[in-house]
Amino acid sequence: MTRFEADGFLDLGYSSPEEVFAKGLNPEFWRWGLTFNQGNGMDVTEERVRARLSKIAAGFLRDRYGNKYRRKARIRFVVFQHNCADGSDRHFHALMGFLGEPHGMSDAKVADAIEKLDESIRKGWWGEKPVHVDFGWKKGNTFHSYVSRYVQAGKGQEPNWFML
Repeated sequence: MTRFEADGFLDLGYSSPEEVFAKGLNPEFWRWGLTFNQGNGMDVTEERVRARLSKIAAGFLRDRYGNKYRRKARIRFVVFQHNCADGSDRHFHALMGFLGEPHGMSDAKVADAIEKLDESIRKGWWGEKPVHVDFGWKKGNTFHSYVSRYVQAGKGQEPNWFML
């Protein structure tokens, strides 16, 4: 078992993948929730979400640890698509977890740093909405359950989720 698996998921003996997403995401590890949406019936593409998340992770770690950050820490994401690709208002929720040397920042300061990084990432992408960062919702694992609800249900739209 990798450190990511040990920290990111609660070991409670699940019977299905749906149950893992409903009850098994460790709220102490997945401390931040990032939402990428456009609103007004407009879609966000998976490719653009992947690019923004990669740049957010690299920028945050480089700011905290310098250019050799890969030896010191990693940021992991579990990303869930909401609304189907052929519909309208397709958007994504990403749970963010941190592995490695302590970064020494409060959850609120991490959220502020992510929002500032995203602002610089969006330059030149006219009309792209800023990322919204949530934190402090550990109570009952409700946010984790909400963002993964399509995977848990296993019905309706094809559930789309991925990890970075």
